[in-house]
Amino acid sequence: MNFHWAMINYPDGRVARLPPNEFYSIPLGERIELLTSSRIKFERDNQLISPLDALRKKA
Repeated sequence: MNFHWAMINYPDGRVARLPPNEFYSIPLGERIELLTSSRIKFERDNQLISPLDALRKKA
């Protein structure tokens, strides 16, 4: 995986910090909604990274 944590901001103010396996267990439609609504951020090595870098397949 290209990221260590996915941080999801819910409309009610909750924040969930998920490792990659839990992020990928979210249904695809919901993951797309999180991305398009900018309610998710990704972290690698304690640094924020872009969703494009986080979700890019490793070579």
